[in-house]
Amino acid sequence: MPYYIERDHDRRLRERVARAAAGESQIATLISNSTAGKKRAMYEAITCVGPGEVGSLLSDWRICPGTSPEEPDTLLGQITAVAPRTVLWLPGAERYFLEPGDAVGDAIAKALRELLTDVRRRPSLVLCAMRSRAWQQLIARRPPGASDSLQHARTLLDGSEIVVPDAFTAEEQKRAMVSGDPMLADAAAHALERYVIQYVRAIPELETRFATGTPEQRAVMQCAIDVRLAGHGPWIPTTLLERGAVGYLSSRDREMLPANWFPLAVAELTRRGAADASLLIAHHAEGGPEARGSMRLADYLERQWITDVGHPPLPAVHLWSVLVDHAAPENLLALARECWRRQMLREGCQFYLRAAAAGDVAARHELADRLRSARRIDEALAQLKVLIEDGDTTAVVEAATILLAEDRPGEMIELLKPWAADNHQESIALTAMAYAKRAERAKPGSAMHSDRLYQALADRGRALELYRGLGEQGNLRAALAYADMLADDPHGIDADCCDTAATWLMRVADEQGLDTISAAAELLVRAHGPDAALAMLHHRATREDEYSAYLLGAQILNDHDRDEEALEWITSAAEYRAPGAVFLAAKMHADAGLFPAAVSHAEVAAAVGDCRGFIVIGEAYAARRLPQRSLDCFRRAAENGDSSAWAKAALVAAEVGWISDATGLVRNAQRATGSPDTQLVRGVAVALCRARKADDAIPWYLQNTDTGARDVLVPVSKFILAPDTAEVTVTTYMRLAGVTRGQACAWMAEGLVRADAHDQALVARCRTTTSAEPARSKLSAAAEWFREADDEGYAPAVVRAAEVLIQLRRFEAADSLLEEAEHTRRLDACRAIVHAHQGNVEQAMAVLDSQLTAGNTSAVVPIATVLFQSRQSKFALDVLRRGAEAGDRSAQIALADHHRRRRRNEQALELYLVALAHGQDDALDGIRRLLTGWRRERDIATLEDIITHGVTAEGRLSPPWSIESLTSTT
Repeated sequence: MPYYIERDHDRRLRERVARAAAGESQIATLISNSTAGKKRAMYEAITCVGPGEVGSLLSDWRICPGTSPEEPDTLLGQITAVAPRTVLWLPGAERYFLEPGDAVGDAIAKALRELLTDVRRRPSLVLCAMRSRAWQQLIARRPPGASDSLQHARTLLDGSEIVVPDAFTAEEQKRAMVSGDPMLADAAAHALERYVIQYVRAIPELETRFATGTPEQRAVMQCAIDVRLAGHGPWIPTTLLERGAVGYLSSRDREMLPANWFPLAVAELTRRGAADASLLIAHHAEGGPEARGSMRLADYLERQWITDVGHPPLPAVHLWSVLVDHAAPENLLALARECWRRQMLREGCQFYLRAAAAGDVAARHELADRLRSARRIDEALAQLKVLIEDGDTTAVVEAATILLAEDRPGEMIELLKPWAADNHQESIALTAMAYAKRAERAKPGSAMHSDRLYQALADRGRALELYRGLGEQGNLRAALAYADMLADDPHGIDADCCDTAATWLMRVADEQGLDTISAAAELLVRAHGPDAALAMLHHRATREDEYSAYLLGAQILNDHDRDEEALEWITSAAEYRAPGAVFLAAKMHADAGLFPAAVSHAEVAAAVGDCRGFIVIGEAYAARRLPQRSLDCFRRAAENGDSSAWAKAALVAAEVGWISDATGLVRNAQRATGSPDTQLVRGVAVALCRARKADDAIPWYLQNTDTGARDVLVPVSKFILAPDTAEVTVTTYMRLAGVTRGQACAWMAEGLVRADAHDQALVARCRTTTSAEPARSKLSAAAEWFREADDEGYAPAVVRAAEVLIQLRRFEAADSLLEEAEHTRRLDACRAIVHAHQGNVEQAMAVLDSQLTAGNTSAVVPIATVLFQSRQSKFALDVLRRGAEAGDRSAQIALADHHRRRRRNEQALELYLVALAHGQDDALDGIRRLLTGWRRERDIATLEDIITHGVTAEGRLSPPWSIESLTSTT
C-alpha cells in the first residue's frame, strides 16, 4: 500500500471517528468528482492510532459488510442486524441509494437512520463515499407539492458531507514527491494537474491494457465506447458488443478470428488488475433486469471517453444498425431521442419502431409527434391509426388535431365518424370544429361556385347543430363555441346575432346550470354597451335571486371606469354572499383607497376561510408606501391560514430595510411551508441589499442558502463589488464552509464569473445594433479575486485568473501571471492564446500541437478568435481546420461560419451537416442562415430535405426514405 499523504479532509473525518469511538453514533459521507482517495481516507481514519494510544480507536469494532460491497437488498437485511460498535462500510454508496431504484435506496436510507438513532445499537459509524453528481441528486430539494421518493436519503445524508478534492494541492504534491515511496513520488511528478491518487491507482495499468490489447479486445472496447456515445445507457448487452465489435476489425483480423474469440476477449477485459480494476465490468447479480447479461465500462474509461469528453466523436457508421437490433429495450427511446437530436431521423425512427413493436404505446405516440414535426404528416397519421385501431382515444384526438392544423377538415370528419357515432363527446366537439373550419372558406365577398357556397353554409349549420347539441347536454366549451358562431354570423346583423346568442346562453344557464351568464353579458356589452348587460344582470339579481349577477355587474362597471357604481354593485354582491364577492369587495375598496371598508370585507371573508382580502389590502398598502400597515394585513392573512402571506410580508419588510422583521418573517414562511424556499431567501436578500443593508443581508443570505450552488452569488453580485461588502462575503463563506481564505477568494471569483455570464446572456438578448459593449466590472473583479486566491496559496486559482484575464482581453496581465506559473494543460492553453495575441504564432502553434496530441481541443477556438482579431486569418483558419480534424465540433461550426460569410456555401454546408450529425445544437441554425442567404429554390428544397429526411450517420444529407421501408426491416 502506498505511503499515505494526510490532507485537509482527513482531520474532519477523524473527528467524527473519534466521536463514534466516544459513544456517539456518526455518519460521514466523502464526496469527490473522481477517484480521489475516499476509500483510503476512510480506511486511514478507522485504523489510525491517536497520540498516546497503543491501538486504533476502533480496534475492537466490527466492519460490515466487509471489504466487498453487498447487493442493495442484502445490505438492507444486514442493517437491521447490526450490533453496537459496528462500522457500516459503504464505498460507492450510490449503488445503494440510487442504482437499485428510489424505493430500495430510500428504504436503505431509512434503515440507516433508524440505526443511528437506536440507543440499543449505539455507537455505530456509517462511512459512505460517492461522487458529487450522485450527492447532488440525492440531496436536491424537491419543489413544493412534488413527490419525494428520496426523502429518507436526503435526511440521512444532510450535513454528513466531507469534500475530498480530486487533485492534490501544491504543498501536498511536494510532500508526496519527497515521501520516499517510489510509486507515489513518480505519480506526483507525472500526474497531470496533480491528480495523484488517480494515477497511483489503476490508471497506468488500465491505459496499458487498453493500448496493448489484441485487435478483438480493442474492437470490443471501441464498440462499448461508441455505444455509450450513441446514447445507450451504461449497461450494454453482450450480444450488442459481440455483433458490433466485428465491424471494428479489419478484414484480415475477421478471417483469423477463432470461434470463441468473444468469450476470450471478454475474459481479459473483465479481468481484475491493479486496485481491483478492469476495463469492463460484468454484471453477475440476480437483480436489475436492465443489467443482466450486460457489461459496462470501468469508471475511469467512462469518464475519459464519455462524460469528460467535450466533443465526442461520432460512433462508427455500422454500429447504428447493430444498435437497432440489439440495444437494451429500456434504452430504445433514449437512443431514438439522441438520433433525433443529431437530425439522424431515419435511425431515430428505427428505434421508435422497434420500441413500438415491443408494445411501447408511448413510443408510437412520440414517433407520431416526431414525424409531424418533420412534416411527414401522412406517416404520423399512419402511426396514430395503429393506435386508433387498438382503441386509443388519445390517438384519435391527436390525429384529428393534426388534420385540423393541416387544414384537412374533410378527412378529420371521416376519422371521427365512428367515435362521434358512439357519442364520444370530444370527438363530437372536434367534428364540429372540422365543419366550422370547412365553413370558414366561404368568406363574405369571396368568389365561390354556388355548390361550394351551399356546402359551406351546410357545414356551418352542421357545426352549429353539433355545438348546440353538446351545449344543451351541459358541455360548457361547446355552448360557448355555439354562441360565438351565432354572434359571428357573416350573413347577419351583429347586434341581432349577439342578442340571439346571449338569449340562448341565458337559457342554457337556466336549464343546464352552465356558467354562461358572463359570456352573455359580454355579448350584450359588445352589441349595445354596458348598460344593456347591466339591465340583464340587475333583472337576474333582483327577480331571480341570482346574486352572482351583482358580481359580474361590478366587474363590467370597473372595466368601464365607473368606480362608484362598481362599488355599489360589489357591496350588494357581498351583502348577499355571492361566491367570491366579499373578496372582490375588499379588493375594489382597497384599490379605491377606502381601506376601512376593505378591511371590513376582508374580515368577513377570512371568517369563512378566504384570506385573499387581507393579501390584496396588504399589497395596496405596500404600493402606497405604508409598510407597517401592509405587514399587519399580511400577518392577519397568515394567522387566518394563508401561509403564503409570510413571504409577501418578508419582501415588503426587506424593501424598506427592516432586516430583523424581514428575516423573522422568512423563518415564519419556512416553518409554515416546511421548505427552505430558496427563492424567497434570494428575493429578500436582494431587496435588503437595495435598501442599503448589504453588509448585514449577505451573511444572512449565505447562511440560509446553498453556498455550493453555481449561481449562488448571481442575484447579489452587483452589491458585492463594494470592497467592504466583498470582504464580508469572503469571511462569511470561510466561516460557513470551513475553508481557507484562498479557497473562499476563488469561490467569490467563480460566483462573479457566473454573474458576468448571466449579464452577458441578458445583454445579448436585449442588445440593439447601436448599443455599446457594457463594462465587465464583475469579470474584472473576478480576475482580482482569483489573483488574491493565488496569493493566498490556492494554486488552482492561477489557471482561472489567466483564463479570466484572457476573456477580458488583458493579455499583458495574463502573460505576466503565466511567466511564473507551472506548466499544466490548461495553463499551456492560456499561454498559446497569449502567444497568438502577441504575434508569436509559431510558439502558439507549438503549444497547440502538444494540446491536440493529448486530445485537448479547448484552446482551438480561442486561439483562432485571437488570430482573427489580430488579422492573422491564414493562421486562424489553419487552427480551425486542425481543431475540426481533431474532433472539435465548435471549431467545425466556427469554420463553417467563416465559409458562409465568405459565400463558400458548399463547403459551409458540408461542415454544418457533419456537426449536426455530431449533435452540435447550433449547426441547424447555421444551416438555416446559410440556405436563407442563398434564397434559391434548390436551397429551400435542401432545407426541407434536412427537416424531412435528416442526415446520415456520416454527416451527409440523407436520401429519401419512408416509414414503410423501415418497418419492413425493423
